[in-house]
Amino acid sequence: MYFEDLTPGRRFITESYHLSQDELIAFAQQFDPQYFHTDPEAASRSVFAGLAASGWHTSCLTMKLVARSELRHIANGLIGMQVDKMRWLKHQPDRATR
Repeated sequence: MYFEDLTPGRRFITESYHLSQDELIAFAQQFDPQYFHTDPEAASRSVFAGLAASGWHTSCLTMKLVARSELRHIANGLIGMQVDKMRWLKHQPDRATR
C-alpha cells in the first residue's frame, strides 16, 4: 500500500488506549508543563474545566496506534505525516452525554 492508495473518507480501526491521569501528568511535566496539563485543581478553573492531555501527548499516542494498525504496511513507513495541518479542537460533548 502507498499513500496514493488512501482515499478521503476511508476509515481504519486501531486498538484503543486508556490514558491514566498519572501518565498524562508525567508526560506534561516533562514536555508540556502548562498548568491545565499538570495541576488538576488549577485545571478545574481553566477553559477545559479539568485536566486535559497535551495535544503533543495525544499525537504521540495516535502515532503509536497508527503504527500498530494496518497502515503500518504502507511502503517506506509513515514518514512525513504533515503535522503542520494538525489542529487540537475543543471537544464538545453530545447533549445526551451531559
